Amino acid sequence: MTVIWAHDHRFYHYNSKVYSKVEFPSTLWERYLKFTPTLKVISRLYELDKNDIQHIKNFNVSSSPNVHFMGVDYSGKALDYLKDYQSIKKNVSNEIKKANKVIVRLPSLIGTVVGFEALKQKKPLSIELVGDPWDAYTNLPSKSAKIYATLIYWQTKKIVEKANQVLYVTKSYLQKRYPNSSSDNINASNVNIKISHRIPKKLEKRNKQQIGTIAFLSPYKGIDTAIEALARLNESNSTDYYLTILGTGERKQYEDLAARLGVLNFLKFKSLPSGQPVLDWLDSLDIYIQPSRTEGLPRGLVEAMSRGIPSVGSNAGGIPELLPEENVFNMGDSTQLQKKIQDLLSDEDKYFSVSQANLNKVKEYDSEYLRKKRDVFYKKFLEGEYNEHI
Repeated sequence: MTVIWAHDHRFYHYNSKVYSKVEFPSTLWERYLKFTPTLKVISRLYELDKNDIQHIKNFNVSSSPNVHFMGVDYSGKALDYLKDYQSIKKNVSNEIKKANKVIVRLPSLIGTVVGFEALKQKKPLSIELVGDPWDAYTNLPSKSAKIYATLIYWQTKKIVEKANQVLYVTKSYLQKRYPNSSSDNINASNVNIKISHRIPKKLEKRNKQQIGTIAFLSPYKGIDTAIEALARLNESNSTDYYLTILGTGERKQYEDLAARLGVLNFLKFKSLPSGQPVLDWLDSLDIYIQPSRTEGLPRGLVEAMSRGIPSVGSNAGGIPELLPEENVFNMGDSTQLQKKIQDLLSDEDKYFSVSQANLNKVKEYDSEYLRKKRDVFYKKFLEGEYNEHI
């Protein structure tokens, strides 16, 4: 059996191995390989540049003996959408003809093209819906992005509606906006963490406070909001607040913003492989923030909560499903974010109770519990028989 998995993720090829700068370790593919002998990954695939090779130990090895990667490139510009769509379609159409079943992760342009082609060719189609493209593009400043939002929203809605099965990462948010009537749908976060017993974290009063977030460096992640909040926090003379961003991407615009606001020395960027290195870094934080403008259910926030780190997040996507209302701020509002950070870091009792609440809430996202849910989902899709789409 030939199974395709498609998404826009950036993978990198070097010395016969495939790497990912964030997430997507080789262990991810095990959830599919339990039910199919091989998997074909259609995504973006580039060669590592010289600078990246020096930091290769910080990346995840994505290669697996039974996983074959196929690279599809495109411009990524909203104005080139039609040209990119046709180019991707030309590259993937024949691969879909040879496939028995198709899994696409949305939102993504490659996933969208592959999804529509699978429907057209009457191939069984499963969706992993991990975010909301409507929120993603309507919250960007450009007019072209807002126009694009309408198109990608309609396309995502249509693909999800017609898919055989859908895995939603939220409990209700994405289900309401992108419905599907299959009885085989599930909600399961794409996190993969083992929840262990931990004691709630106590606030350590000190003159340096460490704030962190995990985010690809893009406008979607609200990094500008975080830096603006950092500047407001550091107007106080009694405490220095440091923000570390764990993620890759183009830093310059954020470094320029931090410089203009006078907090460049309080901002750090970091990259680490998935797993224990990330958890160890989270343990060094006083508070975790998720200032995103769009989200499904953020893995980084769940991981932080699993370590008992008090957290603050925006009201984007499924974030309010994770955090109590008092720890949620309106996306883009740096003043609200700054106040909520300060409230937590100035009240020992509240800090401890939020840490305890996080540890209780995150039990719902234990890797073993979610693995069982996913196994039922993928077993049904990959070993089941489908004659037509819903």
